[in-house]
Amino acid sequence: MTTALIIFVAIVVILNIAVSRNVYRSHKFDGRQKSFQFALIWLVPVIGSIASYSFLNEARDERFTTDLSDRGGSGDYDRSAHTPADYGGGGGDIGG
Repeated sequence: MTTALIIFVAIVVILNIAVSRNVYRSHKFDGRQKSFQFALIWLVPVIGSIASYSFLNEARDERFTTDLSDRGGSGDYDRSAHTPADYGGGGGDIGG
């Protein structure tokens, strides 16, 4: 019984440390939100860790891209279907 309790406590501590590290490294939350999540993780160990982990995953689900050809997020933009003439430009004639 004692060994099982020690193993359970060790697993909870490792889980709390891992989730705390992920919260600390996250750029999605400000300092106040991170403080709340740390308190939740360590004061309500198992439920707090699971809740904070789900908050982090929810925040990671948002997709950010700087590739303007993939604005819709589908990833199947066909560049060969469009030429500069389609947009009113012919190429090298800049001033005229």
